[in-house]
Amino acid sequence: MELHKWRTNASNLRSNISEEKEYSFSCSSETKALGILWDHLTDCFSFKVLPGPQNTKRAVLSNIGRIFDPLEVHGFADASERAYGAVVYLKSSAGERNCVHLLCSKSRVAPLKSISVPTLELCSALLLALLVKRVLRAIKLQINDVYLWSDSTIVLARIQHEPLELKTFVANRIAAIQELTKKEQWFYVSSENNLADVLSRGLAPEKLCNNELWWASPSFLQADFPVPMSTPNSNDGVYLSELKTSKPIFLTLNAKEKELFMDCLLSVTNSYLKLIRVMSFIFRFIFNSRNPHSLRSGPLTGDEVKAASEYLIKEVQHSNSAKGMRIAVWAIYFHTRSTEKEPLHSFCPAGETSWCKYHQAVSKGTTEQNSLPPAVMDAIKPIFNSLSHPELLNRCLGAYTQNTNESLNSVIWQICPKISAAVIGLQKLLSTNQLYVLMRDAWAD
Repeated sequence: MELHKWRTNASNLRSNISEEKEYSFSCSSETKALGILWDHLTDCFSFKVLPGPQNTKRAVLSNIGRIFDPLEVHGFADASERAYGAVVYLKSSAGERNCVHLLCSKSRVAPLKSISVPTLELCSALLLALLVKRVLRAIKLQINDVYLWSDSTIVLARIQHEPLELKTFVANRIAAIQELTKKEQWFYVSSENNLADVLSRGLAPEKLCNNELWWASPSFLQADFPVPMSTPNSNDGVYLSELKTSKPIFLTLNAKEKELFMDCLLSVTNSYLKLIRVMSFIFRFIFNSRNPHSLRSGPLTGDEVKAASEYLIKEVQHSNSAKGMRIAVWAIYFHTRSTEKEPLHSFCPAGETSWCKYHQAVSKGTTEQNSLPPAVMDAIKPIFNSLSHPELLNRCLGAYTQNTNESLNSVIWQICPKISAAVIGLQKLLSTNQLYVLMRDAWAD
């Protein structure tokens, strides 16, 4: 088979080709092949761009990308009060002519329940997205461009929106459309050029055979670069009615101070052994949650009890201060010195839950006084001064002593030595014993 009608950009080859075998064109040196203009003298490709309503960067890039895109898929969706449907066409460039062929279509009858036309248009868009997805999976060809057309600006505006901002019915379908297709693939087409109009309005079989719009496709689709773009109308009242309305809600909150863990734990029980066991089981639960492959079970071990004891001691030390302990010491002193005429309970905690019986009686509407003679209180005041000394309190908080009883005993025997037999020493000793009983009863309460 001998080739004819040569066109080449090599000058040495052109010199050997006879004039009758050279392909002649009416317009200078440009040749149109596969829809592309080629100048064989300069070896440059060129193409024509149809002006659109708006010249955007996306439109220019889309036109440039069409040079080597021979296959395109075009889908149309439309709906009416009676039915809605979708149709898919395949477009190919064959030399100087563009061929558009019908691939498949799908239609459905509108529900018996009365539904608005924009909602049916949305259902047709979803049907088109499903149909195009199935077509692309079935033909197994490289499709470089997919165009989805609709004459509903409301649907196009919804597709460009986020589903979270729409109502449930619309949001579910918009989310499905965005998952199956891309937002950039949807374009506006006028109603007279919408090929799916035949599906939505219905047509008799004998008229369908002679319908040029259905079989031959509209003229804009036959062009090289059909990109009639239109900006969706996002201010339409029907579109705005599907958006979720945001209403301001005002809440009145009562700020409550966060309770410490130790305060909550101590409010459950005042038994030291029970606290140790509770903390031990809490630590076991934390360990089992972090180490599911080495679970601990059975009776508590000595290490678990020791860890719980150390934690409780440190928490008590950190949750108390020398200033608070100083106030507690003087609260006991003034509490026992108070009289009905001169109540001195300003250091005592107030409320029904207070260990101070005076504040308990005040909260119940009664008064009660249990005071000691002033002479006794004056005698034991030096002991309170020693107990409230910052150095002693810091020793207790820093665990420099074994317990508070050791600190209390050291103060007692410093003021009242065992070898002292004087009357004042005996009086201080009795006063100290009385103080010990008072503090023990207060701590017990």
